[in-house]
Amino acid sequence: MTAYKYATLPGITREKPNTRAITSLAWARTETHTPGASGDDLARARAVAVRVLFGYWYPGETGGPDRIMAGHRLSAGQVNRTAVEFLHSLPETHWEWGPQVWQAMKSWPRLPGASPQGTKGQPTGKTHRVVPAGCHRYPHQYRPPTQGR
Repeated sequence: MTAYKYATLPGITREKPNTRAITSLAWARTETHTPGASGDDLARARAVAVRVLFGYWYPGETGGPDRIMAGHRLSAGQVNRTAVEFLHSLPETHWEWGPQVWQAMKSWPRLPGASPQGTKGQPTGKTHRVVPAGCHRYPHQYRPPTQGR
């Protein structure tokens, strides 16, 4: 199921489990730009960004974000700020969004101890525009905002 289709289903307010990193990141980006998103959804969105960034910055390290943070003496505040700022910097999702995300990841200021290795951790795949859950009752009714309205 595409990110667009999943995110527009009525009642969907959280990341779909076992999705590609690019789809999860599209959901996370959309949540951080959605007025009124719940604190729980924003925390999950932040966690997605941390997972994706750590997958690129700390390839081959195991144990998850908490272990990486401890091993590199990174504070939770520092990591969370970086993740949220990264999500806010990303452009709106669209079909060819993946390459733009990859460029953003490569140019984003790295946390201490980060040592990317080529394309390891690159989120790949295609996405569609992600419409925040609950914005429209039916996906086919979605119309992008136009200027002057």
